[in-house]
Amino acid sequence: MTGALALVAGAALLATGSLRLSAMLTPRSTAAFLLGAYAIAWVELVVVLCALSLFGWVTRVGLLAGLALVCAALVVDTRGWSDVAARMRDLGAALREALAEPVCRVLAVAVAAAFVYAVALGLGTPQNDFDTLVDHLWRA
Repeated sequence: MTGALALVAGAALLATGSLRLSAMLTPRSTAAFLLGAYAIAWVELVVVLCALSLFGWVTRVGLLAGLALVCAALVVDTRGWSDVAARMRDLGAALREALAEPVCRVLAVAVAAAFVYAVALGLGTPQNDFDTLVDHLWRA
C-alpha cells in the first residue's frame, strides 16, 4: 500500500511541476503542451535521481522529498506566468473530440489496461535480488 501511495504522490509532484513549466512555455497545440510536460517530467526525474545518487539518498522518502522540493520551486517560480487551467480545459476538449472516434476509444481502453497491468505487476510482485546476483555478480 505504501508503494502505491508513493507512486501516486510522485506522479502528482512530477505532473504539477512539469505541467506548470510546460504551460509557461506557451506551446501552440495541446499535443505540444503534453509532449513538453512529458519531456520536462522525465528531465526533472533524472536530475533529481542524479542529485540524490551523489549522496546515496535514493530512497522512497528521499525521492519524494526531492520531487517535492523541485515541484515547490517550479510552482513558486512560475506563479503568475503559467495558465495550466486553460491548457487543461483545452486538453479536455481535445480528449473528448478524440474519444468520439470508436477506434480511439478502443485504443484508449487498451492503453489504460496495459498501464493498470504494469502498475499492478510492479507493485504486487516482490523484488527478486537473487537472480540479479547470480546472473551478474560473477562478471564483476
